[in-house]
Amino acid sequence: MSDCTIVLSPSKAKEMKLEEGAAVALVGRRRRAAYAKVSISKQKKVVCGVSANLARNLRLRNGDKVKVEPLKGETAADAERSGDMILLQVSDAPQVMTVTFSPIEDKVEMKFPMRNWNNDL
Repeated sequence: MSDCTIVLSPSKAKEMKLEEGAAVALVGRRRRAAYAKVSISKQKKVVCGVSANLARNLRLRNGDKVKVEPLKGETAADAERSGDMILLQVSDAPQVMTVTFSPIEDKVEMKFPMRNWNNDL
């Protein structure tokens, strides 16, 4: 399972009218949110599953509830509901054109010169 995938049972996906690969917004504890793609499980016993990294980002623990919101794009009048986040008010997840990875410079500088212990004897 990848870090951007949520696994739903076939009955829950049908109830929410979601198809394989649909983009959804997930809301975890303390209003932490993330985008994810839907993957429908072949097993009927799985209700919902996310990767360990996605659960950590959403501040979820084993057995916690997560809010799954299909992205549907609401008008300004509909968006006035209390408790909704701007992340949920888009019609599709934003796409990134370029990503730049920059190395972190990490060097240790000596504040005091090292003594040569062999010459001191």
